[in-house]
Amino acid sequence: MKKILLLTIILSFGLSVFSQNWYNLKCKATHTEFSMPGKALRSQFSEKGIKTIMYRYSDDIYIYGLIISDFSEQNLDFAKTNPEDYYNAMKETSLAKSGIIVKSEKTIPYQRMLGKEIVYTIIGKRNIEYTYYRRFFFIGSKIYQISFGGPSRKKTKLMNDMNKFFYSFKFNNKQNIKLKQKDSIN
Repeated sequence: MKKILLLTIILSFGLSVFSQNWYNLKCKATHTEFSMPGKALRSQFSEKGIKTIMYRYSDDIYIYGLIISDFSEQNLDFAKTNPEDYYNAMKETSLAKSGIIVKSEKTIPYQRMLGKEIVYTIIGKRNIEYTYYRRFFFIGSKIYQISFGGPSRKKTKLMNDMNKFFYSFKFNNKQNIKLKQKDSIN
């Protein structure tokens, strides 16, 4: 009887992760579609001719984010240019806060695109360790930074929500590209 009760609790918790009301967002300006578990805050700005749109959502536990930087006014096309210098500059900016410990960094091979991922931790409020995943994709004239993070101690839920968030992305920039679990090297 205890096993049946325990199994019921585990299944109901596991299903609740995927039964949350996630919002599907479509951004025509950046040819992007993705989902978040709440209504994202959207902001945009332009600096030195680089247009940037940001989407951010956070709840009591997790932070979800997308930053899209458009370099089309600089006539930059990442399909014809090595984006490694841009990636390194963005990585340095992401890791500039003191106390960050890089856990891993890897290239994510994905349909003839350069994808990079960094995983890092930081000790936050009340001495709690947080893990953050940041992926960078270089598509056409745009850089997409997809970020997710939360308490390291909630590893299973952290990984479930991260996967759901990351794999909800569709990039519709000249081609319909959708992240799939088999394309990741997690």
